[in-house]
Amino acid sequence: NVFLYVGADSDLRIYHNGTNNFILNTVGNLNIRQTADNANINFQSDDGSGSYATYIQISGLNEQTQVYKDFTLEQTLEIQMTFKYITTEVIVI
Repeated sequence: NVFLYVGADSDLRIYHNGTNNFILNTVGNLNIRQTADNANINFQSDDGSGSYATYIQISGLNEQTQVYKDFTLEQTLEIQMTFKYITTEVIVI
């Protein structure tokens, strides 16, 4: 097993337990920042056929987050929407 500790109090920890890999943050926010212009952050995994597939893509070009596979939300999701309805009234005199 290999542990990598970063920070004065080992606040960021990256380790492998022999089977799985982990990134742990013990203080503040964990920020992942893509600094390449118009580039994406892709979350990829095995697709079941020996290849890899992108399952979540955060786009730097069109500022969208896309999910490519079916997913289930384990918690209640609250969505707030604002609709604007514009109409032109015609008054006949």
